[in-house]
Amino acid sequence: RVPGVHLLLATPSDAGTVLARAGELNVADRVHWLGFSKQVQQWMASADIFLFPTPHDPFALVVTEAMACGLPVVTTRRAGAADLMAHGETGWLVDDPCDIEGMSEGVRILVEDEALRQRMGRAGRAVAEKRTWDAVAEETMRVYREMLKNGYNGRLN
Repeated sequence: RVPGVHLLLATPSDAGTVLARAGELNVADRVHWLGFSKQVQQWMASADIFLFPTPHDPFALVVTEAMACGLPVVTTRRAGAADLMAHGETGWLVDDPCDIEGMSEGVRILVEDEALRQRMGRAGRAVAEKRTWDAVAEETMRVYREMLKNGYNGRLN
C-alpha cells in the first residue's frame, strides 16, 4: 500500500477478485475499475505512473504507449517491453511478477520523488519515440537478413 495513491484499472477482465482484495486491505475507496476503455490516452493523461504487473507478455504495446505519454512505467522483466528499459532510468523493473513489495517500492519512490518521476518519464518517452513503425520494421528486416545470411533454411529444428 502506498498512501494517497489511487489505482485506475482499465481492463476487460473480471473486477471481482481485485475489488474484494482491495476491500480486505481497506483501500477499496482508492481502487477505481474502469473496465474496457477505448480512451486509454485520456486515462494515461490523468495518470502519474503506469503500473503493469504482468507475469508474461511478449510485447504489450500499452507499455510503450505509456512511455510515449511520458509516464514512468513500473513493470516486470517478463514484459517484452522491459527489454527497452533500464531499471531506475527509463522504467522500474522487478524480476518476479509476484514481488508486490518491489512494485510497491517503485510506485512509492516515484510518488515521493517528483524529479525522478519526471526524469524517468522523459527518458522513457525518448526511448518510445525511437520505436516508430518504420524503425521496428527495419529492425525486423535486419533480423531476417541476418538469419538468411547465416543459412537459415526455414526450419526451426
